[in-house]
Parts: sequence; structure tokens; C-alpha cells
Amino acid sequence: MNIYLIVTLAVVGTIMAIFVTWLILKNQVVITFITSHDRVVVVFATLLLAVTLSEVFYFIAEQKTEGWFIKGMKYGTESTDVDPTTVKNDYRHRLKVFVAGKDSVRYLLLQLPETQNCRVARMHEQLTDVTFRAYNHIMTAREFMVQSYVCISIASIFYALSFVGLVYATKGGWDKTKSWILVFIISSTAIASLFLAFTNIFTHTDNVSRNFELYAANVNLEQQIRSVLALSDYVIRFSDKSCKEIVGQPEAHKEIDSLIYYFDRRMTEINRVEMGFDPAGVMRFQQSLEASKANFTK
Repeated sequence: MNIYLIVTLAVVGTIMAIFVTWLILKNQVVITFITSHDRVVVVFATLLLAVTLSEVFYFIAEQKTEGWFIKGMKYGTESTDVDPTTVKNDYRHRLKVFVAGKDSVRYLLLQLPETQNCRVARMHEQLTDVTFRAYNHIMTAREFMVQSYVCISIASIFYALSFVGLVYATKGGWDKTKSWILVFIISSTAIASLFLAFTNIFTHTDNVSRNFELYAANVNLEQQIRSVLALSDYVIRFSDKSCKEIVGQPEAHKEIDSLIYYFDRRMTEINRVEMGFDPAGVMRFQQSLEASKANFTK
């Protein structure tokens, strides 16, 4: 989302909020409804605040991850759009990536030369696979980082709001505290607990670390393949010749064959999807809510 769009929405939202508040104050029926259903209004207002803040923090987290955490890492930032007419539609030249939630297509340029040799072509395919995997893992880690930032930020804010409400209620006495304040305390605590539970249920920290490990493994393997493509005597001598032309020279391709098999084994070892979840976190969240409910009913 563009920063100018965020600012525009914030300004328009503020103006609308002021206008709606003015209408409410001028309408006695609305005031009567709010005062008679103050607890329901507080619950919905708290939920609306949580949703709004989550969107704001999601945008902030995206900017922070791209600008600080993964800036400079290979495939860490989306490449500039490339005109399809200027790049050949071939795996040796690009990887087309459809960015989720955006009406755009990104390209990972591989910059691999043409080849007639089956073994060199196989290494091009291996390079393509590990490149796409590296991109996928760093984007997955980035998304979990953003989600973790949002959840922890929202939980911290609503725990702080709940604490302020508790201090106010304790200072004035629970019996004298208005019911909507108590509802606000309970709602804030529940929302904070829910967002904090998300980080445990979706194991944000573990998913980030595991995907970064696989990203690094794939990038390292990519660099090894690129080094072989750049320095191998076989690639230099036979890249423009088909495998049939050198079929009678087993010593020529013995080393390159072993390297291809080695790359295949390494690709198999790091070919994993790391998106773990902890269903038991739901039960822990339920237990925490029951404990909070018990504390308030005492």
C-alpha cells in the first residue's frame, strides 16, 4: 500500500469521524441508544480500534522489513517490473513471480547464456529451482516477521490500555467504577491475549528462523552452481556442443556429472516447506481466558 494512500485514508477517516461525532451529538436518539447500550458500544469500538491498528502496523512492518531487516539480502526486495518484450520467455532468463495481493508481475533475472549441452542445461534448471526456492523462503520469512510484529505490537498496546483501565478502576474503587470501563478492561485484555496467542499458534519465531535457514542454504547452493558454470572447464569447452557430440569422451564429463549429482542431493536435502503450527496454543489461549474470567468474577 502506498504511503500517500495511507495518509489520504487517515485524513478522510479523521474528517468522517469528526462529522459522525457532530451528528451523534446533535441527535438525542443516538445519544440515548449509546448510553443505554454503552457496554455493547465499547466492545465494538474496541474491536474496531484493534482492526484499524492491525492494518496500520501491518503497513509499518512491511516498510521496516523491506527497509531494514532484509534490505541487501539477495531476493530480499522485489525487483523492478520488466517489460516482457525485452526479456525472452525462457527459464534461463527469468522467473515470473506473481506478487500476492498486487496487480503486478515481478521477474527474477537469472542472466544465463544459451546452451546446446544437456549437462549445462541441467545445471541451468537446478539454478532456476534453487533461485525460486530462495525467493519463496525469504518472502515466507518476511511475511511471518510482519505478522509477528503486528501481533506483538497490538498485544502490547491493548495490555497497556487494560493496565491503565485497571489502575483507574482500582483508584476509584471497583464498586464505583462504571460498567463500560470494566467492559473495556475485559475487551482489551481479551484482544491482547488473542493477538499474543497468534504468535504461539502460528509459531512466528520458529517459522522465520527455519525459512531463513533454508533461504541461506538455497542461496549458498546457487552460488556454488554459478561458480561451476563460470569456471568449469567442461562448461567453457562444451557449452555450445550437444551431449551427442561428446558421447565418446567419458573423461570429459565425469567431473561435471558428479557435480550435477551432488547438486541434486543437496537440493533434495533442503527441499522442505517450513510452515509450522501449534494447535495446542488454542487450548492454552482458552485456559488464559478462563483464568482472566475467574479473576474478574472474584
